[in-house]
Amino acid sequence: MRQLSLFENQIPDTEPLIKAAMNRAAKRCGLSREQIVDKMNEIAGMGGFRLNKNARALSLDVLEKWLNPVERDYVPSHNALHVFMMATGDSEPLRVAAGIQGFELVGGEDLKILKAAKIEREIQDLKRQKRRLEQEL
Repeated sequence: MRQLSLFENQIPDTEPLIKAAMNRAAKRCGLSREQIVDKMNEIAGMGGFRLNKNARALSLDVLEKWLNPVERDYVPSHNALHVFMMATGDSEPLRVAAGIQGFELVGGEDLKILKAAKIEREIQDLKRQKRRLEQEL
């Protein structure tokens, strides 16, 4: 039997990390907090859903609590997180969430390069298979 490390199988506390990433994104986006709230409410309205289950529209007060890593009683929903990223144009909160699980987000030109590399690997594998079959003939 193997003894587990003290740090093995620990579940990271993701909330403060994601909220801190949201705070950084809000600061970088060039919009005021009020403008972010307005834009988020507009996006949610187009989608036909609420950002805050306790109110028809998101308030500045609630957004401020979502952006505060120490405020544990207010956590944005998945919909709210995605609407926030749409409003700010910044995917850092999702990159942080993915990074916690050991994943990395890839998009744009990097995604095209990755897809091309995978196709190239498949081509090489198929060429090897073809050579083996030809040798058997």
